[in-house]
Parts: sequence; C-alpha cells; structure tokens
Amino acid sequence: DNEAGADRGRTTSIEDAQVMAAQKFEDELSTPWAIKKQQILKDYQVTSIRVSANFMKDEDNREEAKALKSVDRTKARLDQLEDNPGETPTLDLTQKEYVDQLTRYHEELQRAWKAGERVLSIKIVIKCTKLLQDTSVPQFYPSVFIMVTEILDTFGKVVWNRILSKAEADEEGDKEPEPEPAGKKGKKKKKKKNRLPPGWTTEDVNVNAKETCRNWFYKISSIRELLPRLYMEMCLLSCYRFLSTNEYPQVLGRIASMIRGIGDPMVALYAQCYLARCGGMVCKDETSYANTMVYDYLYGFKEYETKKFSRYLKGLGVSLEEFLHLQSPAVEWILKCVGRNASKGVFTTTLKHYRDYSSNSMVLKHIIDCFDPKHYAPNAAAMVSLVKMAKPSRVGIIGVFETIAERFIQSPPPEEQRMLVLNEVWKVVTKCEDLKSYISCSTSWLEVVLHHYSSLELNVLLRDVVKHLMVGEEEVEGIGKELEPLVKLLVHHCYDFNGFILKSGELLAILDKFKESRKAEHCKELLESFAKHSDETSDPVLINTLFEVSRTLHDSIDSLSPEGEQRHCASLICGFVDKINYGKDFERQLNTYVECRAGFFNLDDVKTRLVLCVCKLAMQTLGLMKGKHNRKTAAFVKGCLAFNHITIPSIEDTMTRLRLLVECGAVGLKNMCLPQTDTFLKQAIVVVPEVGVANGGADMVSWVGTFCG
Repeated sequence: DNEAGADRGRTTSIEDAQVMAAQKFEDELSTPWAIKKQQILKDYQVTSIRVSANFMKDEDNREEAKALKSVDRTKARLDQLEDNPGETPTLDLTQKEYVDQLTRYHEELQRAWKAGERVLSIKIVIKCTKLLQDTSVPQFYPSVFIMVTEILDTFGKVVWNRILSKAEADEEGDKEPEPEPAGKKGKKKKKKKNRLPPGWTTEDVNVNAKETCRNWFYKISSIRELLPRLYMEMCLLSCYRFLSTNEYPQVLGRIASMIRGIGDPMVALYAQCYLARCGGMVCKDETSYANTMVYDYLYGFKEYETKKFSRYLKGLGVSLEEFLHLQSPAVEWILKCVGRNASKGVFTTTLKHYRDYSSNSMVLKHIIDCFDPKHYAPNAAAMVSLVKMAKPSRVGIIGVFETIAERFIQSPPPEEQRMLVLNEVWKVVTKCEDLKSYISCSTSWLEVVLHHYSSLELNVLLRDVVKHLMVGEEEVEGIGKELEPLVKLLVHHCYDFNGFILKSGELLAILDKFKESRKAEHCKELLESFAKHSDETSDPVLINTLFEVSRTLHDSIDSLSPEGEQRHCASLICGFVDKINYGKDFERQLNTYVECRAGFFNLDDVKTRLVLCVCKLAMQTLGLMKGKHNRKTAAFVKGCLAFNHITIPSIEDTMTRLRLLVECGAVGLKNMCLPQTDTFLKQAIVVVPEVGVANGGADMVSWVGTFCG
C-alpha cells in the first residue's frame, strides 16, 4: 500500500512538473521587451567608444549651424580642389557619456515635438538612427540598438497620437472655430471629439487623418539613406492601420526583403530584430516574414567561413565566437516570434536550414528554447546527435544539453529512447572540465531523471556529481550559486523513490561542500520536507542520515543564537525524533534515544521531548505485558527511568524539571518501580526551592496539585 501510494504521488508530481515546465516555456516566449532590453544593457558594456565629433552637436543649435554653413562649404571646396578629403574628427567617450548624450537627444526630440518642430524631430531621429550603421565597437552594438530604438519608439508613439487626434476630430480636422463678433459674449464652443469605436478599421477614419498619415510615410520614403528610412518606417508600422485593414503581411514582407540590402551582418540582423518586435505588436499572428528573416540569417553563415570575413572580424578586434555572442539577443527574439505557436512544418524547415548552413551551438540553443518541445521530443535521440555535432561558440555543447533537458521535463523522450538519450548526453557531460557548467547542466538533467527515470539512473548521476565535487575547496566555494538549485531540487524530492536520495549518502556529501551557515539552512529544509511528506520510519539508514542532518543543525546553534532560532531548530529535531519507530524493538528505540541525547545536548526542548518519549516507551512496555512485568521487561523499564534520571537534571528550566520529575514518578509507580519513584519525588521536593518567586504563582499551584493528587 505504501509503495502504491508512493507511485501515485510520484505520478502526480510528474504531471505537476510538466504543467510547470509548460508554463515556464510560455512565460519565456512571452517575456516583455522591457525585461529583455534591461538584460541586454546589463550584459553588453564597454569602457570607451570612439564616435564622430558631430555626435556631440545638438540639432537645435540652428544659429550656430547657419554661421558655420558658409565656412563648411568653403572648406569642402578647398578639400575637393586639393584632392584631399577632410577627415572626420572623432572623440573617445566613456559609456556613460555616450548614454547621457543619447538621453539628451531623446529629451530634445520630445521638446521639439511639443514645440511643433516636426522637421527638427525627424532630423534628430535620423541622426540617432545613423548610429546603428557604426559597428566599430561591436561589443557595445546591442546596447546602442536598445537606446536608439527607445528613441524610435517615442517617435512612433507621438506620430501615432498625432494621427489619432486627427482621426478623432470633426470632419474639418483641427480647424479653429471662427472668432465671435466684437461686443458679444458667450461660452466658447468646444471642438467635437469623435472617439473611434473599439476594434476600429480604416473605414472609421476620416479623410484628414488618412492624408496626414500618408504624408508621414511620404516624408519617410524621401530619406536617402536605407537604414534610417527602414527604421523610421518600422517604428511607424502601427500607423498603417489608418490606411488599410489587411496590408500588414505585404508591408512586413517588403521591409524584410529590403533589409537584405544592408551589407553589414550585425546591422542587418538587428534591423530584422526591430522588425520582428514591431511586427509582433501590430500583427502577432503573421510570422511568414519572420520565417524568411531566420532563413536569410542562417544562409548568411556561409559568409562567416570565408577569409574575407575573417579579415573583417580581425579589423573589429573580435573572434567569431564573440561576434556570434553579440548577435545572440537578436537571434533569440526573432526565433521567439517564429517559434510561438509554430507548426511542425515550420520547425522542420528551420532545423533543415540550421543543419545545412549554420550548425552553431548558439543558434541551436535558441531553436530548442523557442520551439515547442513536442516537435522534437519524439526524435530525442536524433536531436541529441545534432547537439553533439554542433560547432561550439560562447554557448557550449553543455549549455545546449542543459537547455534541452529543461524542455524534456515538459515533453519527455519516448520510453524506448530514454536510456539511449541519457547515455549519449552523459558521455559528453561527465567530461566537462568547467565545474560551474557541469553543475548547472547536471541540475537540469537530474530533474529529468527524477521525473522520468528510475532510482538506478538517479544513483549513477548523483555519484558522478559527487565525484566532480571532489576537487579543491577554493574551486568548490566558487560554485555555491550553481549548487543551490541542485540541493533545493534534491531536498524537494528527498522523499521520492521511498527516500532513496536521503539513504544514498550522496546528498550529505554535497551538503558538506557548503559553508556552515548555508549547510544549516539546507538541513532545515530537509527536516521540514521529511516532516511533511514522510510517516514514521524504522529504516536504520534513513534514521542515521537524518540524525547526521539534525546534528549538523544542532551544531550550528550556540549561546549567541536568537531564542526564536533555537526554538525553531529544536522543533525540527523534535519532529525527527517523533518519527522514529522501531515497533516492538523497544531496546533499539531506547538506544537511539540515548544517541539523540548525546547528539543534541544543547537544546532543552529536545531533551524534554526525549524524556517524554522514554516515558511513553516504558508505558508501551507495560501495555505489551498487560500490566505484569517479567524480569527482562522490568529491567528495561528501570533502564528507561535511569535514562530520565540522568537527563532531567541537565534541563535548565526548573518548572520543566519539576513537571518531568513528577511525570517520571508516576510512570515508575505504575510500573511498580517503587525505589525509582521515591527517587524522582524526593528530587522534585529538592528542586522546589529553586523555583523562586518569578516562576511561582499559577505554575507552582498547578504542580503542587499534580504532586499531591
């Protein structure tokens, strides 16, 4: 029955884990851009950036611009005559100075728009967008992309609001009301405000708003340079709603094709990322353009293998691995747009393009992350082989195996492939020399094993983890952050497989790698988990393991520990003591209590509980003998009373000692151990003067009533 109950509990646990994994997958695909951009700004930083001197000039300083216009024209003519083009002066800025200048541009854009200076607003946006053409400091490009697109987003919002205000005005637009004749007073007529209905379409928009919207797109299309023109049209994508109801698929496909005209792969990729982000906001269900962009990106990997591209990377001062790492945020976002609700056919085509052109671990990690695991779990063995063949980048093969393990929790491999998959994966993982990567990957696969494999595979993995932890203390101290999830996982499942994890001994070996304070916290979690999910036990291995855990917790307490902390630890240890039950083997149980008294001598609450447990043991013996002891059981009861006679004096609280002495006297009397009863009662009388006034009153009256009655 216990095993059947354990199996039912494990089945429920597996179902809960799959639901949680599916929810985590959905949450990751739905991660807001606001959270993603903060992570990018944190990850991609530099110390200095070289920029053109024009970057620091404000666009709104028009008087100075006019004064210098003739000088600039004369200098340009002289340069042309001398056939010596003027070199553009550059400045070296810190990252903070660069960010502050972009922030000023952002504020300048908002001021210009409020002042009605539309042309100046466009100039500011174009100037900021041109920054995305510069890849001379590639390490900072992702962060520059975030900051510039924030300015573009602001521009898109103010243009949208402008057109929307036109659409909600009367048919005559924002025409001012005619002034009233002189001498006549009256209330000013308010402009009519026609709110657009929910779910409005282009048919609900007036002519004036449509003309304004077309005018904005005409302005954007007249920009000569490709990159500013593309970015500004992308930030205004939402405005196409004023002109057409179903034009988005064509517009998105056209812009995706135009991005192919950008020569720099980094610039092109992040332009695709911005299109995917803007396109996802205006037309979430349309992903064909995003599919095309993914295929274009993967096809471009052929260029990365050429000598020409190697020289290009050398000029930038980055390796191919670092270059791909800089592309990672954009690739991830585009694949999220493609992978959300994607069909099996889209996944298969994407994987085929990956296999034919890329075969890079960074790309494969994002494919596994962004597509539903039900597409590849049925062919898990083939997927593992694909991972092993991937070309490593900043994302190693171990990192990809970690990702695929997280997805296998949600959709496990078929039964017939599970052992093959685990064996193939672990052949690679166990050879990992980077301890942090190994522990992180092992944690994910341990969770898969806990839910979808047996205790045999769990034992093999735990032994391998302990083996890898048998290194220098300094190296282990540096992986505390990675070990935390591993221990929490084992603690949470310590009662699975009939307590196999607790019995194995590997858990204690892993706990030994923590500092004392963290080790004590994990011991608390273990005892709490055991108290919630386990019944009374007679398993000597389990009891011994929990005894060691409890002793570790006990040893973490000293005289300076807060009283509340001491009570909490004592209650957890008492919970363990209460679960010890050897059935009718009373002598073994008493010996265990003796060991507990020696192990937990600093906690009075535990010693009190042990005295009461031994009293209960004596009464159980009496009940078993039906009130008539033989020589052996009488000697055992005397041994129990001797245990209490030794233990009670070590308890500090006098009232607790008095109550326990009376309790033991009553137990001795019922078991006809009169000399022992006499000893307990005499000792109680001796302790009475120690109670004092502070401990008197009601407690003392209650004790006297018990003693006399």
